[in-house]
Amino acid sequence: MKLIRINPELQRNIWETITPTKLVIMPIVLGLIFMLVDSAVQLATVSLVLFYIITVMVGSYMAGEEIPGEIQDKTWDWQRMSAMTPMQMTLGKLWGSTIYQWYAGVICIIVFIVASIALKMDVLRLIQFVFCMILTATFFQSITMIFGIGTRDMPIGLRRFLIIAVLLSLGIILVTIFIVFSFASYLDKKIDTEIIEHSFNWFFLKLPIITHFLMALFFLNAWSFIGLYRAFRTEMYYFNGPELYIVFLISIPFYFSGYLTNIPNLSISIYLTLLFAGIALFAYNSTLITALIDKMEIVGFRRLFYHLKIKDYKKAGYNTPMWLVSFITEIFFSVFALGMYFIASSELNKFEEGFSTRIFFFLLVINLFLVRDLGIFLYNNFTQGRNATGITLAYLFVLYQILPALMVTSGNEQLLPAFYPIPYDKNFEFSWINILIPLIQAVIMVLLVKKVWEEKNAKLQASIQN
Repeated sequence: MKLIRINPELQRNIWETITPTKLVIMPIVLGLIFMLVDSAVQLATVSLVLFYIITVMVGSYMAGEEIPGEIQDKTWDWQRMSAMTPMQMTLGKLWGSTIYQWYAGVICIIVFIVASIALKMDVLRLIQFVFCMILTATFFQSITMIFGIGTRDMPIGLRRFLIIAVLLSLGIILVTIFIVFSFASYLDKKIDTEIIEHSFNWFFLKLPIITHFLMALFFLNAWSFIGLYRAFRTEMYYFNGPELYIVFLISIPFYFSGYLTNIPNLSISIYLTLLFAGIALFAYNSTLITALIDKMEIVGFRRLFYHLKIKDYKKAGYNTPMWLVSFITEIFFSVFALGMYFIASSELNKFEEGFSTRIFFFLLVINLFLVRDLGIFLYNNFTQGRNATGITLAYLFVLYQILPALMVTSGNEQLLPAFYPIPYDKNFEFSWINILIPLIQAVIMVLLVKKVWEEKNAKLQASIQN
């Protein structure tokens, strides 16, 4: 209650969302569904499914549409110029936009706990499982809200398509995990099963799998909340430096590299090679995602170049877009990984025949693919205006899906690595043509971006002088 009193945004959302009618209808609807089951196992399963549908799928969609909805209602400018702090806005928007879904989610959690106790589930495991449920929902809601903030200026159809695509992807992951646990539950006729008790290492800690899930969700939630907080800081005209984002790009692969210690006889050189390659791969994906939502405006680049020219690096950091930070991080760690590769190359083949060659190819071409893709983003943003994102996604779909499909149907599977930075095929053979093709594409995009930049920048400079 104290949080509600000191957070006007949360209070406003509660007043607008929660009504006496809604408070009565939700327990009745859920109660009717629960009455259809005839065993404690089914009750636990149904409550779990309903929790994820309501809080993860519906709740995430509501969170993602919160800021675009405020912009459409023309209330967002007034809110971000109010006396609220970014932290108040973060908590108020995240919890306020999904408050009704959490009301239903709490009912599902209570039913799940009652059913699990009836099944004699271990109390410690039950507590961990409930926390996993809650943290899964909060993670997806905060990620979707960040995505909604970043895509708010996109056409409504494209924005909703992207949000739904994200939710469907998350849903597939959840369904997969749920099927695993349901299968184990079916075998033992209870939720507390051997799969939950199975232990493996994270660095030097040997813990049950449910504890690993909980640790990972705490870690991911911390970063998603920090990301959402920084997004609201940006929206409320606070400055954000790149340092924390760089820590994020490094810490996520580092955390999950802890599971590499389960590999027998893992040497330090192999670990560092895989860690640096993992950071490069994560930075590669982060570059594409942030390029999708970052603004690529010539005025912003001119401001960045000006601060670099006068050696005001602090302000230059404030004006550096996240995709550029990700890109520089990716280059740095791909070079680091390539250096470690030459030390560990003979040992890498112990994992799988040809594994060393595929790692080497990946480290060589990942920068070429990223330069090409960023070139497409920049060129379209400089020339296509509001249609830039849709056109860019269409180009990338052709490059990553249509052309590889044509290669397969025409019997040229050996050229597939020229269209993917990661050679998946175990029969992959190193070929310079597969490096030459992305190199040519990257050079073409650099020349096109250079040309359009010079034209646009000259026009802008002329308009300023006039």
